[in-house]
Amino acid sequence: MTSAFQRIDASLGGIGAGAAVAANAAAVANSTVSSANGFSFEPGEIAAIRQGWLDLSEDYRESVTRADDIRLQPPGNEEASKDNVRAGLESWRMHIESLMEKREYCLSQAQKFHDALNAYEGNEHSAVTSLLGSSSEGGI
Repeated sequence: MTSAFQRIDASLGGIGAGAAVAANAAAVANSTVSSANGFSFEPGEIAAIRQGWLDLSEDYRESVTRADDIRLQPPGNEEASKDNVRAGLESWRMHIESLMEKREYCLSQAQKFHDALNAYEGNEHSAVTSLLGSSSEGGI
């Protein structure tokens, strides 16, 4: 999550999606069967949440792939028009960077659920990206 999003979430008292997801992840990580708070998850539920995060990460990857090619032309041949294009390209670059950060966040959340499921089932630690297709593992 970008620092701008973190500042917004913090100014809203942590009511953003990041806080809710983090709370759910903590509940799963701390209660593979049941916790003192009464949370309990079946292995299938943990796997479904993990898959949701993986699917969302793939959506972000696809968005970056589709958005990677942009061509802007200045409306005129004066410096102000060229500055307008430079500003647009910088905004676009920041948009792509934001999508990539969101993908990484989704993968990190998926990894937490993957680790919880592995702990519950007594399996060794493995990277959640092993569940993605080979075209997705090397980044965006």
